[in-house]
Amino acid sequence: TGGFLQALLFSFTITNLALFFFNLIPIPPLDGSRILAAILPRQFLETFYRIEPYGFFIIIGLELLSEPLSNLIGHRVGLFYTFVQLPIQSTLEMLLS
Repeated sequence: TGGFLQALLFSFTITNLALFFFNLIPIPPLDGSRILAAILPRQFLETFYRIEPYGFFIIIGLELLSEPLSNLIGHRVGLFYTFVQLPIQSTLEMLLS
């Protein structure tokens, strides 16, 4: 049971780290956009804040483009796949094997 608990904790750690890095992507409404806004020069802030209401749509658009891009390059890409699905899927496979 010690090995199972260790694998479970490791998997949860990997999943949390993946979500942490996903949240650092500098697209509003993610926290990475706040970090970017804090370090951007003033002349770019107005433009940056103008795209803020569309951030969710930008994320969805990038995710929708990930499938054709994956087919084009022959490797699976995508924000959701990389930062959410892959770590959770790996965790479940490890726990169920």
